[in-house]
This record gives sequence, C-alpha cells and structure tokens, in this order.
Amino acid sequence: MFTNLSDLQKSGFFIVLVLMIAALFGVLKITPEVYMFAPMIALVIMFFVITRDGYRKKEWSTLGLHRTGKGLWLFCILVPLVCLGCAYFITWLTPYASPFVPEEAGSIWTVVMKVITLFIFHTVTSSLGEELGWRGYLLPKLITLGWKKAVLLTGFIHAIFHIPLMLAGLYHSEGNPMIIYPLMIIQTIIGGVLFGYVRLKTNSVWPAAILHSAHNVTWALCREFTQVQSDLAYYIGGENGLIMIVLYGTIACWILQKTNINQLPKKQLNM
Repeated sequence: MFTNLSDLQKSGFFIVLVLMIAALFGVLKITPEVYMFAPMIALVIMFFVITRDGYRKKEWSTLGLHRTGKGLWLFCILVPLVCLGCAYFITWLTPYASPFVPEEAGSIWTVVMKVITLFIFHTVTSSLGEELGWRGYLLPKLITLGWKKAVLLTGFIHAIFHIPLMLAGLYHSEGNPMIIYPLMIIQTIIGGVLFGYVRLKTNSVWPAAILHSAHNVTWALCREFTQVQSDLAYYIGGENGLIMIVLYGTIACWILQKTNINQLPKKQLNM
C-alpha cells in the first residue's frame, strides 16, 4: 500500500497500529500471554500489508534475527537477576514484605528446572514477540533521531503499550494506580536503554529477547517467594519499585554516558 515511506513514517504507522491493537486487546481483556504478541502482530501487518517490506529478503535482515549476539547473553541474564534479587532482598528487610516459600514450590531442583524452562519458553515466544516489534523493527526505524533518543522513545512507547492491559486489571493491578502507573512508565523507559543498547551493540534482537525473559522470569520467581504485608512493598522493591529504578537507572546512565556512537555497528545505524 505505502511502498515509499521513510523510516520515521514507518515508525509512526507502527506506533499507531500497535497502540490500536493494544487498546482493542485491553477492551476485550485479552490475557497478558496473548497481549504481549501485539507488537509482532503489528510488525506482520506492516511487513505484508502496509509497506509490503516483508516481500523483500533484505528487509528481514533489519530485524536482527540472523545474528545471535551471544557476546552479551551473560550480561542480559545477570543484570535482571542481580538487580531484582537485590531489590527484593532489601524489601524483605523492611516491615512491608518477607520471604515466603509456597507449599507447591517443591525442591530447589524443581524450582531451578521450572525457571530454566520458563526462561527458554518465553525467550522464543512472548519476549521475542515483543522485542521483534520494539527493538527489532521500531528502534532501527527511529535511529535517524540519534541512538540515545531512539532508545528512550522506544522505551516510552513500550511503556504506554502496557496501559490498556493495566486498565483492564490484568497487569500490575496491585497498589495505587496513581503511583504504580508513573513508576511503570519510568522503569520501562529506563529499561528501554538497556534493551536498546544490547540490540544495537550486537546488531541482534536475541539479546533483547533474552534480557526481557530474564527480567520477567526473575520477577515472577521473586514475587512467588515474597509475602507482601503492605502496598509499600510494590513501590519500594517490586518490578517497578524505586530500588529497581535506581539500579536499572544507574546502568542506563552509564550506558548513555560511556557508549560512543562509533562503538555501535555502523551497518545497524545506517538502516
């Protein structure tokens, strides 16, 4: 339909499309497991209906699926593990939450195997489904704005994308929405710097998918083993709590300050 759009125009079409899909899914109260595929659905519509880029082999390479980016896999696994682990451990030291072992948890080996299985499953399904849209398609299209603006703007759109699901009461429904929503937006923008950096540094979408899964699975594990006594626990040490904002924010600031544009793959930046 629109075969001569600029990258920024394509990004605009994609943003409108993915937010429309998100709004529809929110109204229909689609489960989070399906909702998270909205960016990939928007990508497919862009590729095969709106711009028809999907019929050209060259365009597929811009998504970053053809490289593993394995050099940053360990970073992508350890950062969420350490940061979320620290956030929840500190919260356990307060009167607002405490460690808790559910009866159905099973042995340590059972927990470990469950975590590994979930991590692999989500990396190749929901996490990849989201990241193909955000960091695979949208981020490179915004790169003409400058990589720092591009990663921050992608993170902001990613944050807004969650709001229909939250309004439907299916995601981060704990606590006061007037506090949870701003915290979620700030945290997702900050996280967008980490996701964008590993994508651009490796010219691969896989590290972003791995980082996404490591974050979500670690958060789910910490939440399962935490008994909350007060909503303050969510604001202090939850996934979008102040501790996580500080920890991820510190890493994001380091990336923004220390990463030189020339350190990122020029082929990627010239898309």
